[in-house]
Amino acid sequence: MMPDSACCINLSSVVLETYPDSSPWDLDPPLFAAVPDGYAPCNPFPQRLKDAALEQARRTGLNPFYFMCWTNPFVLDYPGPRGTPSPVLSCEKFSAHTTAPLPDISEAITRALDTSTIEPVANGVDSMYRICVDGETRILKLFLKPIAGNFEASFKKEAAAHARFSRFGTWNSSAVLQCHGVATLDIEPLKCVAMRPSVSSPACLRNLVVVYNSRTVHGLVFDDLGGAEVLSINNVTYPVADKALRALHEIHNAYVLQGAPTSRSILVGKGDSDEERVVWVDFSMSSCPENDANNVTRAGLLDELARGWSLLYARLIPDSLIGYEPDENSVDPWQLGRGFSASPLPPIRPRTPQSTPKDEVLARLFSYPEINLFSWDPPLHNLTPAPKDDDKFDSTEFLLAVKAAMSTNLSRRNPFLKWYGTCPLSILTPSFFAEGAKPFSSYQKPPPIAQLPTTPVTFLEHICPTGNRALFRVLIDGQQRLLKIFSSAVKQDNDDDKTSKERFDIELSAYSHLMHSGAGAIGVVPMCYGWMELSTQLARDANRFIRDTTLKQPVPQEPLDYYSTYRPPTMVSPIFDDEDFSPAAALVLEYLPKSEPLANGNITPRRADMALKALSFVHGAYVRHGDMLNSRNILVVHEDQGRPERVVFVDFDHAADPSWDDVPRISLLNEISSLWVLSYNYMLSQNRLFCNPICPPQTKNKALTTR
Repeated sequence: MMPDSACCINLSSVVLETYPDSSPWDLDPPLFAAVPDGYAPCNPFPQRLKDAALEQARRTGLNPFYFMCWTNPFVLDYPGPRGTPSPVLSCEKFSAHTTAPLPDISEAITRALDTSTIEPVANGVDSMYRICVDGETRILKLFLKPIAGNFEASFKKEAAAHARFSRFGTWNSSAVLQCHGVATLDIEPLKCVAMRPSVSSPACLRNLVVVYNSRTVHGLVFDDLGGAEVLSINNVTYPVADKALRALHEIHNAYVLQGAPTSRSILVGKGDSDEERVVWVDFSMSSCPENDANNVTRAGLLDELARGWSLLYARLIPDSLIGYEPDENSVDPWQLGRGFSASPLPPIRPRTPQSTPKDEVLARLFSYPEINLFSWDPPLHNLTPAPKDDDKFDSTEFLLAVKAAMSTNLSRRNPFLKWYGTCPLSILTPSFFAEGAKPFSSYQKPPPIAQLPTTPVTFLEHICPTGNRALFRVLIDGQQRLLKIFSSAVKQDNDDDKTSKERFDIELSAYSHLMHSGAGAIGVVPMCYGWMELSTQLARDANRFIRDTTLKQPVPQEPLDYYSTYRPPTMVSPIFDDEDFSPAAALVLEYLPKSEPLANGNITPRRADMALKALSFVHGAYVRHGDMLNSRNILVVHEDQGRPERVVFVDFDHAADPSWDDVPRISLLNEISSLWVLSYNYMLSQNRLFCNPICPPQTKNKALTTR
C-alpha cells in the first residue's frame, strides 16, 4: 500500500545535503519505500510457491523474490559534482577532539571472573558473553579474534565508536548497548575460567583462549539485553527492519561508520519495558573522525544506510518469506544491477543538488517537457532500470507454482510486478499538482501541416481492418505511403464523443507540433507529408478496395493483450456507408515496413527504454498522446536498409496540444509514468512469466559465473 503523500523520485541528493544531521524519515513529502509495507508477491502465499522458490534459491544462490520491497530509496545517485569528493560533515560536530575515553573497569571484571559463570549472549555470537559484575548482569565483549590480523586495531576502533556514542547520547536512543567501560585482562585467569570443568563456559570461548597467543586481552562491558537473538530470517519482521535502519541512522548521527553491516551485527531482544529492542553490536571495523576521517563523509554514511536497507529489505525480508538461509556462495542483492548507468541524451543537463524535496521534484520533474527527463547527468535513478537476467534461472516448477498462485489470487496480480522496482516519476503528493498546472514558458504555436493537391492514389493494402480509422498502404507519386482516412462529419464509433472530422483536426494539429519539433525527423513518430481532401472518386475507390479485399476474407480475431483495453469491432464495414461520400480528408504519413506492435511477447528492457525516450520527445513537442496505453499505438520498427531498430508512436487522433486544449505538465508526467509502469511493472513481468524460454536447471556455480 502506497502512502498518501510521497514522491517516488530518488531524493538521495536532498538527503545527502544534511545527512546525518537530519533524519531522512522526516522529509516532506516522505521518501517512498523508506518504510516498505508488508507486501508479499502473492496473498495468500501458497506453500507450493514457497517450496519452489526455496529450491530455486538453493540451486542458484539467488532468491527469486529479492525485488519484493520496491527500490532502495537511499541509493546515492548523485555523489557530488563530477570530479570532486563528496561533501564532508559539518566541522562543529565532525571534529575529532574532546571525545572522553571510556573508563577502565579492569579490576571489576577480573573480580567477576573469579566468581561468575559466563555464557554466550546469543547463538551465533562467539565474542559476547553474559557475566555478573558487582551484582549486575553485563555483557563482556572479548577481542580474541583478530580483524585483519590485528587484535589491537579492532578493539581501538570499537572503543572509539562507543566513546562517541557516549558523547552524543546514542545510548539513549536504544540504537546501541550502553558501554560501561573497557577492560584489559590477563589471559591466564580467563583460560582458567574457560577450562574450569565446574563452570558452564561456552565451547567457543575455550577454543579461542587455547590458541590465543598474547598475555593480555581487551574487552568492553555493556548493559545486558534480555532474550537477545542475532537478527535472522526467523525473527526479522517489517517493524524490526524499520527499527534496525533507524538505529543505524542514530549511529551515523554520532558520525560513526559501522563498517560492515551484516545480520550478525544486529541483536533483537527485550528492553527495560519488555518492548522489542533492536541494537547494533559490532563496531570492530568502524570508522570515526578520530581514526579514519577520510571515510567519514556524508556520502559514506548515506551509502552505508543504503546497504543497511538492502540487507534488511532486499535480503532478510524476502529470505524469511521462503525460509532461505544464504551461504557464502549466495548472491548479494546489493550487487544486483550495481554500476549500471544509462547515458544521458543530448543536450546533457548537469544536475545540481537541491535543498528540499519540493525543490528537487520541481527541478527534475516539473521542468518537463522543456528539459528532457533523460538528459540529466547523472541520470535519474531507475528511470532506465538495470537489465535483469535472473529470469534465466527460473525452473519449470517455479513458474508453474507462480501461475498456480495467480489462479488462487482474486486480483490475479503477477508476483513479478515489482521486478524492475519503482517508477521514479510517480507523484503521490497532491500539493505538487498545482505546480503541474503552470503554463509552458516557451510554447509557440507551430505552422500548420500543408494541404497536398489531389493526386492519383493506388491502393495496395488495407491495414488493421478492425481499427477505428481506415488505414491503407498506398502508392503516391511512386512512393509507398500510409493513407489514414477520416470518413465524414458523423461519429464513426458509438463510444466516441468526437466526430471523425474532429478526430482529424486533433491529429492534424498534433502532427503540426511533432513535425515542427523534429520528432518525425528523429524517427519517434511517422513523418507526416501533408493532408488531402478526398474526391468522390478516391472515396469510391477506397470503398471498392475494402469490398474486394477485406470483406471477402474472414474477420481476423485479434488476440487481446493482457493489459490492453482495446476491443476490436465484431465486423469490418466500408468507410462510407450507403455510398454517402460526405466530405472527407486523409493524412499522408510515412509507411513503416517491418513493424509490429509492442507487446508482451516482444518487449525487452532495451525496447522499453526506447519507448520511454520516444514518448519524451513526443512530449517535447507539447503533445499528449492520449491513447498510449493501447499498445497497438506503439510500434517496434525493425532494422531496415541500415536504419537501426526504433520504437515509434502512432495514432494521434486522441492527442491534445496547447493550441486548442489544456495540457498541464502533470498530465504529461502522468502519461510517461503510466508508460513506465506498463512497460516495466506489467509487460516485462508478464514476459518473465508467460514468454520465458525455460533454461535447463543450473547449479549455483553456473548461476554465479554467468551473472
